[in-house]
Amino acid sequence: MDIIQIVLAPIQNVIVQKNRNMLDKTNIKDWQKELNAVLEEEGIKNQEFFTFMKGKIKRLPLSVEDFEWGVFPMIGENGTLIDIRMVIPIIYDVKSLCVNIHEYTHAYEVYSYLGRTYEWHTEESEQKACDAEKRYLKKIGKQL
Repeated sequence: MDIIQIVLAPIQNVIVQKNRNMLDKTNIKDWQKELNAVLEEEGIKNQEFFTFMKGKIKRLPLSVEDFEWGVFPMIGENGTLIDIRMVIPIIYDVKSLCVNIHEYTHAYEVYSYLGRTYEWHTEESEQKACDAEKRYLKKIGKQL
């Protein structure tokens, strides 16, 4: 059982059922296209990154407020980054899209350390992810 399964086990069934109705009213494919366009604008377009992340992303049908979303670096015994996991909401509105933008920005930054000693620059990394969200919101003329 990996870290994502451990974190999700206690809440998974309870919250998923609660949010099914919300997701039934959403065109998830359109939101995914929007995410892809935003990531490309942010310079996150390296196909090797997306190939690497396949199977390492858990998308949950939960509201943004129901869970702590994030990127989970996996560090080897020698301190090098060996893998990455990410938990994000299925995109159903602007807020959930912003969470995806934020976490993909973190994951892309973490990915740059793959096979090397991992150094997390919390404040800088968080600012970079928040700035990506803000640029998107400014572009569409919305605030959260």
